[in-house]
Amino acid sequence: MKFLKTAAVAATLAVFATGAQAATYDFAADADAFATEYGFEGSFDQVYNSPVFFPLLHGDNTDGGLTVNASTVEGGPHPESHPFMDSDTAGLGVCSSGFGVVSGFDPLVSNCNASSDDNLLWPEILVLTFSDPISLTGLLIRDAGHALITADYAIDIFDGSSWHTLAASLGVVQGLDALLESGYFKFTTASICNSPCEHSGPEIYISGLTTIPIPAAGFLLLGGLGGLAALRRRKKG
Repeated sequence: MKFLKTAAVAATLAVFATGAQAATYDFAADADAFATEYGFEGSFDQVYNSPVFFPLLHGDNTDGGLTVNASTVEGGPHPESHPFMDSDTAGLGVCSSGFGVVSGFDPLVSNCNASSDDNLLWPEILVLTFSDPISLTGLLIRDAGHALITADYAIDIFDGSSWHTLAASLGVVQGLDALLESGYFKFTTASICNSPCEHSGPEIYISGLTTIPIPAAGFLLLGGLGGLAALRRRKKG
């Protein structure tokens, strides 16, 4: 029994030691770097995942081995919308016009122009998928004018189980500890549910986020040790 207690403590320490390493993603800085280098603003995939623009930011959506990828939920007024990286200190939003041939430009160039909606506005839903379950510990958002948001109702986040309406102070989203640990999060503008439920939060960009990976193997080890301890007590009884 002493061995099991010692092993459980060691496993717990291993879990917290592994999970304490935060991963950070600076979408605003990466959008600026891409636009400066190539002369146009790109999609999430152009900035991070396209071999055409390698090697400026290729792979920078990976931190400490944890990868994040972006997509959108279709069904709003712009069903062909794309995750989009707006420069000039903005960050990750959604472009309604997509990509294609722009007069005078290469067809690889983003077609999201000044008249397009390139921020995140309901019913657009931005999805971030992580390679492992994470705890979302930091989230910085900006408004349509790229200013840091302070609002009681700033952003809605789905954590794989339910939606949460959260506030922001100087761009920092509050109440993230209410979210479940997940590898899949959805984001849209905040809603105030009176009668009827109205989405009235600001248009937003996700400028950056910080995560802590959840070491699933450590929790499985703890669960296994707990099972062994229970079996040993049963045999003694």
